[in-house]
Amino acid sequence: MTPQKIYIIDPPTRNATQEPASSPPAHSRSARASGRTRRCRNESSGRGGSWPAALRAYFLGPISLILCPGAAHGLAWAAVASVSLVSAGLLACGWGALQQAMRSLVYGAWIWSTILFLVVLMLTVSWTRALATSPRSPHFPAALRRPWAVCVLGLVLPALGLVIAGRRHRAAFSVWCLGAAAAGALVLAHWRWVAGTAAAGPLSPGHGPVNLSAVVPRGVEALLCAAAACAAFGIIAWLVSAFEGLRAVAPSSRSPRTADRIALSLLAALVFFFAVFRPVSAARDLQSAAEELRRQGLRLVPLALYETASLLDPASPTYAVEAIELCDEAGMKGAAEIKRYHLQAQAARFASAAGADLVFFASMSADGRIAGGDSSFSLQTR
Repeated sequence: MTPQKIYIIDPPTRNATQEPASSPPAHSRSARASGRTRRCRNESSGRGGSWPAALRAYFLGPISLILCPGAAHGLAWAAVASVSLVSAGLLACGWGALQQAMRSLVYGAWIWSTILFLVVLMLTVSWTRALATSPRSPHFPAALRRPWAVCVLGLVLPALGLVIAGRRHRAAFSVWCLGAAAAGALVLAHWRWVAGTAAAGPLSPGHGPVNLSAVVPRGVEALLCAAAACAAFGIIAWLVSAFEGLRAVAPSSRSPRTADRIALSLLAALVFFFAVFRPVSAARDLQSAAEELRRQGLRLVPLALYETASLLDPASPTYAVEAIELCDEAGMKGAAEIKRYHLQAQAARFASAAGADLVFFASMSADGRIAGGDSSFSLQTR
């Protein structure tokens, strides 16, 4: 027989000073104790989370930053969100009292607009942060990821289509644009109060209502124009975000066809617009709006409306004459002279084509003084 050797291996003995294998390390125990914080970090970095977390970030905005303060710089952003919510609540509760207090200040309209802008800015920053840290690729139900559903939801609720498509940074930028549009819309909604407060100046408690017929400062008119531009830019961003979400979820094989259909629809809308557009009627509407704004004390905005009406209906000299009168009222003598020169040149061309002569004369004002100089003229047949 062949001799065989048998080896017996005893199990390794554990040292008494050695830590048990089942004992988890200290960092694992601390991580398990802070499970909610780690879950919020995973959601904010895009490594975890689901579509309810993305919807929570979209609908709740600053509140979601407070509920999950464990993300990077989470405590600071939670503080910003808290301050924005508290300031927005105070502004909403004391809206009337704030307007009444601003009437007694010299720059009340500017202070009120600045406060409104800062509050909306803080809310917008918190909301964009919540969207930017939402799950990167949330798995929404298939019914919500259909192209037509994404487009419709994006048109109804701004930037929601981009959230469904997983474009969180673009959705955050769209919300930023909409925040600027919201601030501009609030200023425009109270433009009568802003213009009246800036024109009338500070009021004592015993004074009556604001006189809206006073001349509004040019800076306030520039503020109103900037607010209108922000509102228009926000509306455009709203539409662009809806179509961008549609493009993001559309299959690659259907993307060219979808883009072609959108382009053809836009071209058809432009053709329809120019087919039904009536420049003369639009010029009259602009004249009516300019007269209303002029009665409210504005000067620069009605002047722009008169000039636009004159471009739409150059055959009618009424708009140019009203623009010249408005320039004289606003103290813009140089612009008034230039407009008079162009009006006279246009009248001379018309007289030459009609076979008539221009006769200039000086008009008399109510107090007997000569007004107008050679800016007043008439046509005389040859």
